[in-house]
Amino acid sequence: VGELNNPVSYILRGLSGNGKDLADKIAKGLNKLIDTFIHAMSSMLGNANRVVTLLVIYLFVTLFNFFVASGSGKAMMMMPIMRPLGEILGINQQVMVLAYQYGDGLTNTFWPTSSVAQLSLCGMDYGKWIKFAWKVYLCLIAAAFVLIVIADKIGYGPF
Repeated sequence: VGELNNPVSYILRGLSGNGKDLADKIAKGLNKLIDTFIHAMSSMLGNANRVVTLLVIYLFVTLFNFFVASGSGKAMMMMPIMRPLGEILGINQQVMVLAYQYGDGLTNTFWPTSSVAQLSLCGMDYGKWIKFAWKVYLCLIAAAFVLIVIADKIGYGPF
């Protein structure tokens, strides 16, 4: 990926004084970690069916939304991985962004990390909400995946 493509490098390099050396070491370590993860994912998905590859990427973003509810924070963490991964696997960048957007947006009111506050404003218990909404979310996640596959098949983008 390289140091210039990692947004964490830009942030850490902004530190001045003695902290700059530490920031450089942290940024270089993060770059190696990101490169290793991209290599492992591309090796695992390189020979897989394209639909399976898109499914794994989409499910990874969807599950990662459980841990990081912030869309912009998640984008800062995931885009340095998704962009080169898409290039290596030959997946259009717009399709990768679409997989990210669906994986992030559809489950914001499903995972407890972001929905508990919303549900508490309505006076609804999270357990009741899941019993009511899980089938709807399963349909939405499946429909979004179908749209991602269609976008890939029609060559959605580049713009």
